[in-house]
Amino acid sequence: MEQEIKRLIKQNGPITFRDFMEQALYNPEKGYYTAHRAQLGREGDFYTSVHVSPLFGGMLGRQAAEVFAILDYPRSFTIIEFGAGDGMLAKDILSWLEKEHKDCFAALEYRIVEISPRLRDKQKETLEGYLSKVDWVDSEALAAGEPVEGMVLSNELVDAFPVHLVRKCWGQWQESWVTVDDRGELQQVWDRASRDFNGYFELLDWFPQEGQTVEVNFGALDWLELVACSLKRGVVITIDYGYLAEELEAPQRFDGTLLCYHRHRVVEDPLQNIGRQDITSHANFTALMKHGIKLSLKTAGFMTQSKFLLNLGIMQVVEEMSRTDRQEAYKQALAVKKLAFPEGMGEIFKVLVQYKGLTNPRLRCLVPFYKQLR
Repeated sequence: MEQEIKRLIKQNGPITFRDFMEQALYNPEKGYYTAHRAQLGREGDFYTSVHVSPLFGGMLGRQAAEVFAILDYPRSFTIIEFGAGDGMLAKDILSWLEKEHKDCFAALEYRIVEISPRLRDKQKETLEGYLSKVDWVDSEALAAGEPVEGMVLSNELVDAFPVHLVRKCWGQWQESWVTVDDRGELQQVWDRASRDFNGYFELLDWFPQEGQTVEVNFGALDWLELVACSLKRGVVITIDYGYLAEELEAPQRFDGTLLCYHRHRVVEDPLQNIGRQDITSHANFTALMKHGIKLSLKTAGFMTQSKFLLNLGIMQVVEEMSRTDRQEAYKQALAVKKLAFPEGMGEIFKVLVQYKGLTNPRLRCLVPFYKQLR
């Protein structure tokens, strides 16, 4: 992969970091997501909330069933998941609905949008028992099809879109480019901006400090447009690690939020292990909220993963489990501690809930659980 990028640069000149990141992650033959084989789970480069406990997917299934009820139990109810990984989240959601919400399960069509042929094959293997409920579609078919009633879901998707790295220097935008130095090695350099970035920061109603590095994720905005056009009525749930725009002013984020992961270790240099390590940047939830408004996607709530799962009653599920299987309940209690408590994933991951075609839906995930009991 590295040699291919070097050849590309030697033929056509320096490329933006965004284009480098796209090649490193999504090159059809050698990209990290499209070709790399050791990425998901404990043996790979990272694992997600899905791999901690099936109750994570169970709570999303519970949320889907509530959306189904809010939509007045339509004959056809669709869940669209973007970037389904190894398919475990879909399996956990389907399993929960099949056991706990049979009416929703009967009406359900589960659609997966996945660009990696290898991951599609893995998903079909994982979902072998539910293939009659699942369909794989590409973005073009989704955009051309009829909008659905249901729920759109993504878990750790936005952080994987290629980003521009930009900064303001003496009032002018500069951008990070990748070139080949005199020794024939890849090198990042700051140079002129490839496009105007003012519109993006005007959308945020926030501008970075002089010299501050910021990731600009136009791919996230394009994705949200696809989401909006595919949804007639329902809810959009975006789960990822990230910040609101004003939180980027913190001193520790002055150099940006870009990180790489290789075998569960953080690597700061994106020019290493090309095609064999993940490259991510934290989601900018302010951009998703403000762009969503333009697309008739209103914000219902923005919260930590901890609040989302606790409000949906994940601890009560474990408590109920303890009455019949104390050993499994103990195992799941430890998993929930990792998923929903501050010392684990609970405060790192955020959940953005948006809706379309509804009137101020009072979703259970937005209400503290103790208040639901009164």
